[in-house]
Amino acid sequence: DMEVRSVVGVVECPAPAAYICDNIDSYTLGVMNGQGAHWSTWSGTIGGAEDAIVTDEQAFSNDQSILIQEGGAQDALLLMGDQSAGSWEVSWKMYVPAGATAYYNFQGSAAIGTAYIEEILFNQGGATPGTGTAGALSFSYPEDAWFDVHHAIDLDADQMILSINGVEVGMIPYTNANGDALSSVDFYSIDAANRYYIDDVVVDEVSSLDPCPSPGAIICDNIDSYDLGVMNGQGAHWSTWSGTLGTAEDAIVTDAQAFSNTQSVLIANDGVQDVMLLTGDQITGSWDLQWKMYIPTGATGFFNIQANPTIGTAFIYQAFLNQNGGAPGVGSFQQLAETFTYPEATWFDVMINVNMTTMTHSLSIDGVDVLVAAPYVANAGSGTATTFTGIDFYSIDASCEMYVDDVVFDFGIVGLSEYTQDLFQIFPNPTEGNFTVRGTENINSVVVRNILGATVAKIQTPMSQQVNIDLSGMESGMYFVEIQVGDVINVQRVIKN
Repeated sequence: DMEVRSVVGVVECPAPAAYICDNIDSYTLGVMNGQGAHWSTWSGTIGGAEDAIVTDEQAFSNDQSILIQEGGAQDALLLMGDQSAGSWEVSWKMYVPAGATAYYNFQGSAAIGTAYIEEILFNQGGATPGTGTAGALSFSYPEDAWFDVHHAIDLDADQMILSINGVEVGMIPYTNANGDALSSVDFYSIDAANRYYIDDVVVDEVSSLDPCPSPGAIICDNIDSYDLGVMNGQGAHWSTWSGTLGTAEDAIVTDAQAFSNTQSVLIANDGVQDVMLLTGDQITGSWDLQWKMYIPTGATGFFNIQANPTIGTAFIYQAFLNQNGGAPGVGSFQQLAETFTYPEATWFDVMINVNMTTMTHSLSIDGVDVLVAAPYVANAGSGTATTFTGIDFYSIDASCEMYVDDVVFDFGIVGLSEYTQDLFQIFPNPTEGNFTVRGTENINSVVVRNILGATVAKIQTPMSQQVNIDLSGMESGMYFVEIQVGDVINVQRVIKN
C-alpha cells in the first residue's frame, strides 16, 4: 500500500515530511477551485462562493494566504484524511483584522455536518475584539498581526490541547456522539463582520504529543518522562531547598492527578517537602514561567519566588492558597494586600513574568491578572533581589496538597503592543551562520542565547537599525534572539542549519 501525503511549498515547511504542509504560495490567485487536493467545501462543491480564496492581501510567509471573507457564504474545508488513531499536530498562522470576527471548527466525521468537535470563535458577534472562546475556555489574540494557532490532538485518548499565540488555552474533549475522527477543519464565514487569513498550514502525525505551548522552550516539562516516586534528580531543573536530592524534601512524581497524560508533581501534606523549580539565576531580560496547578477541596498550597542564587536569602513574596485552611479557593500574600481566587479540585493556570531589565514582575491566576508590573523587590529583611532563581513549592502545613504539571519556562516577549515582530526582521532564517537583525527603530542591543539559556553572542549597538550576527561556529539548532529597544525586549527564534 502507498500512502499519499500532501506537501505544497515544502521549502517553507517546518516539518517537511508532514501529512499536509501548505504555504499557499503555489496556487493561482482567486477561488481555490480544486488547486489543492486537501482543500474542499462544506457541500463538496468547488469553484463557487463557498470555496477558499487565494489572496496576496496578507501573507505570513512569501506572498499568499487563504482568505475567508465577510458575507457568510464561504465554508472552506481543510481535509485531513479521516484519521481515527494516533497523535496529531494541526497548526497554522492566522491574521484577524481589527474589529473583524473569525470562526472554525473540527469535523469528527467524513459525513460533514454530523460531528463537529468544538467551535472556536474570535470576537464573537463583534463584541469582544482580541478575545476568543472555545466552549467554556477563553483566550486573547493580537488583532492586525499574524499569530500561531496550534492543536495537539490525541485520537486514542479523545482529547485536544489548544494553544493560541504560543499560550496554552486548555484541553478540549475531542469527541462527538456521531464521530471522533480527525476529518477536517471547517473555516466558515460566520457573519457580516467575518474576515481572516490562514497561512503555513501543517498537519503531521507524531509519535507522542508534547503539550508544550512553546516548542523549543528552555523548560517544557509534562512530568510524564519520570519514574513514579521521589524525583531524585530525574529532572535537572528540579531540586530542593537544601540542594539534597532523593530525601523526604524532594518532589514526588505521582499519577494520582494529571492535567496532561498521566503524571504530575505532588507536594504533599507532611510539612517536610520543600521543592525548587530552578530557572537558572537570570540577571537580565524578560522571562515567562507557567504551570498547571491542582489543589483538592479544603487543601492548602504555597509557593514563592526565589530572587537570589543563595536559596533562602531573598524571596519576592509568599503566596498562600487557602492559608491555614481558613479560606478555601482564596489566595493571599504575606507581604501584599492583593488577594485572588482559584478553583478547588480543578486544574488552573499560574503564569509569572519576571523582567530583570526593568526589575518588575507580573502574576496571573486562572487567567486573571493579580499583579501587573509590580516591583521585583525582595521582602524586607530577606536580602537583595539579584536574580530570577526559581520557585519554591513548600509543604506549608499538614493540610498541604498541591499538584504541578505542564511547566513551561521561556524567554518572555514584552511590549508586543508597541514592538511586534512586524517591526523587526531576521534574515536569512534559517541561516547557515550569518544573519541580520533589522528594525524600523534603533536597536540598543542584541543578545543570542541557545536553548539552554546560555549567551552565545552579544552586541551593543550605537543606536543602529541593523545588526549583523555570526553564528557560524555554533552548533545547528534553535537560538533565541533578544532584541532590546529602550526598556522593551522582543525575543525571536532563529534556526541555524
